[in-house]
Amino acid sequence: MSAQALAAASKTVDCFKLVHTLHATFIISGDDTVPILYQVERVRDGNSFATRRVEAKQKGSVIFSLIASFQKEEIGFDHQVVSMPPVPSPDSLASMEELRERSLTDSRLPPHYRNRVAREMFVPWPIEIRARGNLSDDATLYRMWFHRPVKADEWLLYAIESPTAFGVMGYVFLACTT
Repeated sequence: MSAQALAAASKTVDCFKLVHTLHATFIISGDDTVPILYQVERVRDGNSFATRRVEAKQKGSVIFSLIASFQKEEIGFDHQVVSMPPVPSPDSLASMEELRERSLTDSRLPPHYRNRVAREMFVPWPIEIRARGNLSDDATLYRMWFHRPVKADEWLLYAIESPTAFGVMGYVFLACTT
């Protein structure tokens, strides 16, 4: 829903302005059998910044709200204090196919396991992520800042920290670099 609301907002902004922050609130549960109507309000159009408010509605009720701010790319001070964890380059890591081939001849693995791996065809699997347990239907707030452009077809490293949490609320800091 966030991506669709952001896409709707970005279609109303000058193409030279890129998203730099968004604030999203899931207000009530939606119904996946009912279409969602995204309504975009032009809050501000300035020389450097533009702001959009998007409401996602079902059956006349607002189920989700997003405020996005867009900024024209400008030259300015550039630094990054957050240090990413030391990890090997993604291109230096073995692929799933290479790991499978290695397991066929790895003497540390039991023969019955190596035989099973040899018999089965390798099929890459999709990855799905969800929260453990049930989440509350109460409003949930998300905020994101986009400090630098990234390309989704390049390797991205994510480092996640959660410095505080209490009750059903938590703060998670996600750093991403190429």
